Parts: sequence; C-alpha cells; structure tokens
Amino acid sequence: MSFKSDQKSNKYIDGAGLFVISSILSFAIMIATLPIYTRLLSPEEYGITIVFLIFGKLFTGFFHFSLHDSTYRLYFEYSKINLFKQLNSSNFLFIIISFLLCYLACSLASSLFYEKIFDGKLDPYLIKLSLISGFLDYFLLYLMTLLTAQLRAKSTHYFQYY
Repeated sequence: MSFKSDQKSNKYIDGAGLFVISSILSFAIMIATLPIYTRLLSPEEYGITIVFLIFGKLFTGFFHFSLHDSTYRLYFEYSKINLFKQLNSSNFLFIIISFLLCYLACSLASSLFYEKIFDGKLDPYLIKLSLISGFLDYFLLYLMTLLTAQLRAKSTHYFQYY
C-alpha cells in the first residue's frame, strides 16, 4: 500500500516541479524580451500589437460558449467512447460554424471597427487576422483540454489497478 502512495506522490512532485520550471522559464523569457519590444516598437505600435492580441481573444470568447469545459466534464461521464465521439464531433462542428459566422459578421463590420473603435489605427486586414488568431488560440485550448482529460483518465486508470 505504501509503495503505491510513494509512486503517486513522486508523480505529483515531478508534475509540480515541471510546472514550476515552465512558469519560471516563461517569466524569464517575458522579462528578457521586454527590452527588445521597447527598442523595436514605438508605444503606438506596441499598443496596436496588444490590441491585436486582445481583440481576437475577446471577440471569440463570446462565441465559443465554453464548450471545452463541458466536453472535459462529459469525457468522464460517458462510459462508451462512441457516445463521447459523437458529442465531441457535434461540439467541434458547432464551434467551427459559430466561428465562421462570427468571422463573416466581423468581416462585414470591419470597416466600422476600423473607424469607430480603433480610430483608424488597426486596419481591417489586421482585425481579420486578429480574429483568426483568437480562433486558433481557442482551438488549441479545446484540444489541450481533451488531451488533459485523456491523460487524467489514463493516470486514474493506472493507479486504480496497480
């Protein structure tokens, strides 16, 4: 019994150590690149870059309906994998259709965004690219959530039988 708990605690310690190292490394990279950004970009260009990143994530945030969270929860509730595959496929298809409609609406209104919201600083082409960036960011989050559920299920299964 103690051998299982020792293995389990070692895995948690290894995982926590990996998380701490990646957080420290990420923070160090951000600090190291800050002088590069301030030398290469003017404050206006830096602001446009930040708006580019935030606009896509914010706008797509309204159209994904947190389906990645429900998919994660239902991953563990469906005992048959075929039922989960159907749910996952329908969720993914719904997200793609939702994002395409969002992109179409934003493309039609990009000149309005350009003139009224961004005061002519972020042209319509960058607005569309920002949306695509936000969509791809969410797809990455969706797939990472599925990967996390799969790894959690495998580790639970491993510790349950050994």
